[in-house]
Amino acid sequence: LLGFVFATGATGLLVSSVALGGAKTLLHVSRLPFMVENSSEHNRTALFSADFSLLMLAGFLGNLLGGWLPGWLGTWTGVAAESAATYRLTVVAMAVLIALSAVPYLFLQPRQEAYVADQRHSPWTAFREWPLLVRLLLPSLLISLGGGLLVPFLNLYMKQTFNLPDATLGVLFAVADLCTGLALLVAPLLGERWGKVRATAITQVATAPFLLALGFVPALPVAVATLWGQAGLMRAGNPLYSAFTMERVKPRQRGTVSSLRNMAWTFGRAAGQSLSGLVQVQWGFGPLFAASAALHLASAGLIFTFFARKEKSP
Repeated sequence: LLGFVFATGATGLLVSSVALGGAKTLLHVSRLPFMVENSSEHNRTALFSADFSLLMLAGFLGNLLGGWLPGWLGTWTGVAAESAATYRLTVVAMAVLIALSAVPYLFLQPRQEAYVADQRHSPWTAFREWPLLVRLLLPSLLISLGGGLLVPFLNLYMKQTFNLPDATLGVLFAVADLCTGLALLVAPLLGERWGKVRATAITQVATAPFLLALGFVPALPVAVATLWGQAGLMRAGNPLYSAFTMERVKPRQRGTVSSLRNMAWTFGRAAGQSLSGLVQVQWGFGPLFAASAALHLASAGLIFTFFARKEKSP
């Protein structure tokens, strides 16, 4: 981030952007294995759910702060709010917050027991168990593909269909983010009630009717209710399935599997967005809602078929 502060040209900004992207990827890939190693089976689901929920809340607050901070800094320093100086100060504030986030890690003790017991297995041996990898990654790919078809364009759909002003859209999607955060907090209860696999499958099945109602019932109250409902249900199973995925592989393979799952998710999201643009031009949003609902149902079916019988009953 400090590279953006001191960059004086396009080359510096580009290099900083590449470095930031690499750092974020490393953090994202290592986050899930780290949480598995520093939690027990008893509290793991709650930890994963709290992590996903706090990320949503932090993103919500960060977006608000990022919009207001340049204006505040401009007023405080006497510089124009949209000047390069205020944007640099905003990035410095971001860097300080990120540095503070590292402080709790200083109080954690490394746990080597799992790795000592697993010395025979290289991280790359995960590829030898490719049938398990396919079963773990394919549902994530389908979910991300279904999300990519719609999620980035829901604001456009709501604006075009109901002619809503931007301020109203901002409120609707802010509430949708809050619904997602609440659903993630409820996820541990679902996991305890049905198990991680069944709870994930149930939330994906429940997402489908909300998507269909949102896309095919032209009534604003229904659209708002289903927008908020699908926002919570679509992601409620994420922490449950993430924890289950990490538990299914050997400790030294978790980083590799986390990386592969991140790649599958990114590819599915990018492919979904690309396909969505083509479909919107030719046929509008209707086929996208139907396809997204079908993909979520398919992912639920695969998760249940692959793993439900092997999971211990809660």
